[in-house]
Amino acid sequence: SSALGLPFLAGRSLPAALDPAARGQPLLAFPDWLGWSPWILPPGSEVAFAVAFLPGVFLVRSLSQWGSGTLVNLVGLRVVESVRAELFARIQRLPVRAFARLPTGDLVQRLTADVQSVRVVLVDVASDLLVQPFTLLFALAAIVLTCLSREGGGLFLACLAVIPVSVLLVRKLGKAAATRLRGSYQGMTRLGSIAIENLQSPREVRAYNLEEREIARYAAESRLMTRFFARYIRYEKALSPLLELVAACGIALAVWLGARSGLRLEDLLLIITALYMGYDPVKKLGRVTQQLRIARVGLDRIREVLDAPDDVPEPARPVPLGPVAGRLRLDRVSFAYDREPVLRDVTLDIPAGQSGALVGPSGSGKSTLVNLIPRFFDPSEGSVSLDGRDLRSLRLAELRGAVALVSQEPVLFHDTIRENIRLGRPGATDAEIEQAARAAEFHDVVL
Repeated sequence: SSALGLPFLAGRSLPAALDPAARGQPLLAFPDWLGWSPWILPPGSEVAFAVAFLPGVFLVRSLSQWGSGTLVNLVGLRVVESVRAELFARIQRLPVRAFARLPTGDLVQRLTADVQSVRVVLVDVASDLLVQPFTLLFALAAIVLTCLSREGGGLFLACLAVIPVSVLLVRKLGKAAATRLRGSYQGMTRLGSIAIENLQSPREVRAYNLEEREIARYAAESRLMTRFFARYIRYEKALSPLLELVAACGIALAVWLGARSGLRLEDLLLIITALYMGYDPVKKLGRVTQQLRIARVGLDRIREVLDAPDDVPEPARPVPLGPVAGRLRLDRVSFAYDREPVLRDVTLDIPAGQSGALVGPSGSGKSTLVNLIPRFFDPSEGSVSLDGRDLRSLRLAELRGAVALVSQEPVLFHDTIRENIRLGRPGATDAEIEQAARAAEFHDVVL
């Protein structure tokens, strides 16, 4: 509304209200070939129309901005909530091997900053994509209509050449800025990984006097990330001033052509105002291009997690596990993380009701073998079976519900001790939890 209303106010309504000589002139004229009659205000209503016109334009603009902004933001929040929940759910189902490739800091970055890039696309970008093209079209319509309805006005359309120049400028700077931003995103991920790694090992850092090493490592990565951000900012902040310069050149061209073609002052004011109103959407659409390039970096990182291959898939036709006796058998099992095998042709049979111990030097494959039992990994060759059933034929939830795991590094979730014990059996009663605590001989300490 403002792209069409403000030029109309400057070029038609105000002159009709303030200049007696302009009264009775058409407020809105059309090219002769359309055959439409010009629009002329009734005598004596010029001032009232001018006074009421500006609030009317901004009333329509305010209502449309409030409505579209509220709707787009609400939709964006819902979609971001859905993407965040889906991404977190996918992380829960990633195979253990994926966490070697996607460290904790990187995954946290994807759940926070990268998901926020979805909001940028849906809220900021979507709003501008809905509003700014119409603003630009209305501004161009005001210019074209005025030029075609005046003799010699066709030459005046040359001032619109600033628009393709602006588009080329936006594309060039946006591409350069996106390249720098991608490097800063990678630096942010590395910085987050260093911080999380350090915060998870406070005793080791102090025990081995690693404080200065950690400070230097964090500072070096921070400087590198800042350098990439600084390069991005140089390009991002250059866009608006350069577009303003292009718009000023277009307005100067409009004034020069207007003076040569003999256009009236009110016509010239209308065109210059419309040209200036058309500059703002070009600038915002240019910013949209940059935001889309920025968001694409985060969206690609989200898609990388969502589309990550599952190397421990659920069986197509799972076999019921039934009551578990506990016989464990490894038949000619081999496994390699990369190319170098950790386990080679291992055969092991542990009867039900018996205990077994794995003994060997560090790196000999003890932890790897244990990780095959709850199917954190699948063997490269051979098979692992429980009570005669190949583990790959069982549902993961059913298998892992039958396997108890005591880690070398105990983990407590952010909840009470009672609820941490209940994690092993969500339906356990308080009496059963206390019995388990007594069996572990720490009932009197924590419960």
